[in-house]
Amino acid sequence: MSFWTDFLIDKRKICSIYTDELPSLDCVDIHEILFHRDGPKVTLRFNFKLYPNNPPKKWVGQNFNTVQAQLTLLDIKDVNLKGWTGTSYIADIKIGKNNGLINLNIESKKLSLNIESSFLDITSISAYYIK
Repeated sequence: MSFWTDFLIDKRKICSIYTDELPSLDCVDIHEILFHRDGPKVTLRFNFKLYPNNPPKKWVGQNFNTVQAQLTLLDIKDVNLKGWTGTSYIADIKIGKNNGLINLNIESKKLSLNIESSFLDITSISAYYIK
């Protein structure tokens, strides 16, 4: 079975941060879903549950404890969104491939999102401190 990073255009960015154990997309804290007509593309911004064992030195120096990523789906073929009426979204993101297309699915009590696209990539990885 494939891991979500196997579907990325380039997984070097995430592998350079998580050198010994790649993070799952279970129980991520979703902050933002951005729909953009150019591409068209959809970007999800969320916090990983797992913090890297060997984070970059600049993160250690600033006492960061949370990693935030932006996952972008490009060349969108279909999108279905239900919910997104609250202010807190902890959910599992499932990613697979069917008929040559990337499938991203989120199903929770507050949010349902299904996207089909041609490409998937991480466009940003950052860190910050949460009390």
